[in-house]
Amino acid sequence: MFEVQRTGDWKELGEVLKTMPQRISAFSRRMAQLTAESFLNEVREKLPKSPRYQVYRDALEVKQIEQTSEMRRKVIHSYAVVASPVLEDMSLLDIKTTIIYVLGGTSIGNVLAQYNPYTIDTLPVYKGIEKQKYVYRQVTEGEVTRIRQASQRVSNLVIENLSKIGVVARIGARQMHLPVLKDIVFQALRMEFGIMGEQSIPIWRRVVKNPKPLVDTVVSQHKELGNILFGRGKDYQQLLLDQQTPKMREDETKAFKEFAQQVTQ
Repeated sequence: MFEVQRTGDWKELGEVLKTMPQRISAFSRRMAQLTAESFLNEVREKLPKSPRYQVYRDALEVKQIEQTSEMRRKVIHSYAVVASPVLEDMSLLDIKTTIIYVLGGTSIGNVLAQYNPYTIDTLPVYKGIEKQKYVYRQVTEGEVTRIRQASQRVSNLVIENLSKIGVVARIGARQMHLPVLKDIVFQALRMEFGIMGEQSIPIWRRVVKNPKPLVDTVVSQHKELGNILFGRGKDYQQLLLDQQTPKMREDETKAFKEFAQQVTQ
C-alpha cells in the first residue's frame, strides 16, 4: 500500500502557492529593477572616458515609470535608464564648441526661441536674463561658426522684437554666469548614430531592440530571483513596494518614449 502523508514541506508549498500572485509581482519588480541597473552600468562603461562625456555619465540614473491604466493591462512594473537634467554655469562652457537654445514659455522666451540656436557671444543680454531657461549643445567649431554667422544676420531683428515687448537688450557677453542645461539626448543620439564627427557607439539601440541577452545575464547572475518565487519566508513582501527608486515625472516619461522611438528607427 502506498500512502501520501501531509508533512511540513507540503504546508510550506501550500503557503507558496497561496502567495504566488504577490510573489510574481515582487519578482517582476525586482527583475525589471535589476535589468535597468545592469543596463545603466553597461552604458556608463561603454561611454568614452573623455571629460566631455562626464556630465552625460553622471546624469544617468534608474527611475520607475509611472504606469497609466493602459500600461497596467500589459505590464506589472517598469523601470528605465534616464538622464536627469544637470545645471551648469554657462561661463564655464567652451565658446568655440557650444550653442545655446532658449526655451519658450515666457514672453521673452517665445521671442528668442524663434531665432534658435545662438552662440554664447550672440545671445541677447537683458535685465532678468538669469530667469530664462537655456539648453546647450556641444558641436563642432565649424557648426558654431555657421550658427554665429546666421545669428548675427538676424541680431537687429531680435533686438527690435524684444523692444516691442518692452525689453531693452544688447548682443554679446562672453562671460555670463547663467544656469544652463546640457542637452543629453542630443549627445546620446550623436554618439549612437555616429553623426557630426562622433564615433558611432550603438549602446541604446542594441538593448531597446533586443533586451533578451541582457535579461538572460541578469537571471544568471542573480539567483535570489528564484527565491522570490519559491523560497521560504516572506522576504518577497519587502519587494512589493519600491520606495527607494525615484519615479519619472510626466515630462521625463514623454522624453524617454521619444528617445526610444528615435534610437529604434
